[in-house]
Amino acid sequence: MNEKARDIVYRSKLFRGLTKEEADGLFNLHIGFKKEYRKDEIVIAPGEAFDYIGVILSGEMDVVRIFENGTQYQVHQLDRGDLIGMDTIGRGKDLNLFFHIAKTDMVVFLMPVSVVMQEGKIPEKHRVKMLECILDILVYENLRQHQKLDLLSVPNMRDRIYRYLSYQQAKQKKKIFEIPFNREQMADYLCVNRSALSRELSNMEKDGIIKYHMNKFELLE
Repeated sequence: MNEKARDIVYRSKLFRGLTKEEADGLFNLHIGFKKEYRKDEIVIAPGEAFDYIGVILSGEMDVVRIFENGTQYQVHQLDRGDLIGMDTIGRGKDLNLFFHIAKTDMVVFLMPVSVVMQEGKIPEKHRVKMLECILDILVYENLRQHQKLDLLSVPNMRDRIYRYLSYQQAKQKKKIFEIPFNREQMADYLCVNRSALSRELSNMEKDGIIKYHMNKFELLE
């Protein structure tokens, strides 16, 4: 793995507790490998065992829920430096409900879960640091899921949109901020009709509540 790819892995949340020297030592133990995925390729399917933790080195991935009638909604979108496989750790394959699909061509660094879950694979002090990072990541993911439930509990579409945009503004700490979704993905994420979403965004701008262009937004209230 070249230096640029290593740097992306170093900066990921999984390795945040390690120094560069410690991480280099782990790579010398050959703890993982790179894998390429083509656009629209399924990386993880519902009910499929995935015994790896992955760091996206390039490309983007969508996490979606697809129902038997063909309807789907966007759960999450991941890009370079983000982790995959965290939501399946210790849960068993039958509890995985989501499709993880390559949105673009992707390159991913994959590390077997056993590296951190089993003693003796790597130095114990490094394993403990990585387990602490995993715990922090899972706490964050739990908060993110609660945020999604909070959004979906809002029955009024305008209020739901505004609350989502408020979350994004607070997260990015910018007056003008960019959301990670196009209109179709945003509609899926908020569980609303795409046409109705577009109309409501236009009405909110006319009413002086927001300003937007494509996926860049500004809250005026």
